[in-house]
Amino acid sequence: MRTVRDVMQSDIDVLRTTDSAADAARLLAAGGEDSIPLCLSDGRLAGSVSNRDIVARVVALGLDPRQVSLSEFAQPDDTLALDVDATVDEAASVMCRHQRSHLPVLQDDRVVGVVTRRDAARSLAFRPPWDGT
Repeated sequence: MRTVRDVMQSDIDVLRTTDSAADAARLLAAGGEDSIPLCLSDGRLAGSVSNRDIVARVVALGLDPRQVSLSEFAQPDDTLALDVDATVDEAASVMCRHQRSHLPVLQDDRVVGVVTRRDAARSLAFRPPWDGT
């Protein structure tokens, strides 16, 4: 059975809680991503930051994005992520159930990648005859 480790994207950008909302906006704009994982200084997941977060929680309130720390966006106890050894079936189920297009992937509580619906769909759509599943 294929795992998230087999299909995840491991070359990803992450933001730190010490970064600013302006740093997040630049990274989101440059990468064309909807959201980026937010990590504590030790690499543990603290949530995510999206374009919508920056607009609603910074720009709409008239705050200076250079002065807003991403620590204000951190929600380490309320994050959704997948273990690197979860099956692709489990990943697809979690993303569908929680209506997420992508999720961070953790190994030993550290962010090591991201898995998307597209990653899961590609994996589930192609099952070679020798796979046996």
